[in-house]
Amino acid sequence: MRRVIVKAVSQIDLAIFYESVDGTFSLIDRLDSFDAWERQVGLILHLAQKQGTDEPEMELEIGGDYY
Repeated sequence: MRRVIVKAVSQIDLAIFYESVDGTFSLIDRLDSFDAWERQVGLILHLAQKQGTDEPEMELEIGGDYY
């Protein structure tokens, strides 16, 4: 698991853009469906509200395909 910061979301691309907390990498998660994107964005909005920020931190399991 890696700690990342949510930097942006794109409904048009069904993508979520992340950056590692230490700034060593960034990645784009392109989701397969609007429903999956909507669920992930819902989680992000919940974390943002809980953390009181527009760029919440979260943990992601990151595989080799992301590098």
